[in-house]
Amino acid sequence: MCTLTYIPFNKNSSIITSNRDESFLREKALPPSVYMINNTKVVFPKDPSGGGTWIATSEKKVTACLLNGAFKPHIPSPPYKKSRGLLLLEVFQFDSPLIFCNNVNLKGIEPFTLVIISKNSALELKWTGEKKYIKSHDLSIPHLWASEQLYNEQNILKRKKWFAQLLQTKKLDQKIILNFHENAGEGDAENDLKINRANTLSTLSITSVKINSVKHEMYYKDLFTSEEFIYKIR
Repeated sequence: MCTLTYIPFNKNSSIITSNRDESFLREKALPPSVYMINNTKVVFPKDPSGGGTWIATSEKKVTACLLNGAFKPHIPSPPYKKSRGLLLLEVFQFDSPLIFCNNVNLKGIEPFTLVIISKNSALELKWTGEKKYIKSHDLSIPHLWASEQLYNEQNILKRKKWFAQLLQTKKLDQKIILNFHENAGEGDAENDLKINRANTLSTLSITSVKINSVKHEMYYKDLFTSEEFIYKIR
């Protein structure tokens, strides 16, 4: 839920990659599988605790990714009406990401940032717990998001610097992007892209969605077992 990159290669090709930073005590996620939502095939790794997810992609090539927090760190105040992981899946119940953003009821939900990439738009929905903010991004421009809940401004700027360096790579591909998500940083386990904070909070997995005119697939790596899964969406 904590570091996300979007890299377009051309009008019909992009790669969306997410690091999930969570507590060691969190129940192990189930690897990606296909689920039917509103008569649409949606693929996502599932959090057994709440039944939701932090990243999902559909056969209609809509991908939604969740990050913890909005503009600044917040103090959790449970109980909440619904988990943010379940809220993410509601994206696929609407006719378009913009209709979802405009109409979803967020009262009683913990603050979050939700990024939704489709063939026609890249939308960022932020919820502070009181107010909703919707921002549109240019699909032709790469972007990095990092959790405002876990990283201060200095650390987010470092991530963006590493990301800018990645974008200078010749023949950039998914393998190189995955290596970036697992190894980028300065040897600081507290704040590198793959984190380990005193064995309490850690990067548990990396998920990457590849979309182009030929392929639409989700790659998932469990960083504790080193198990890898590839699910092709047809």
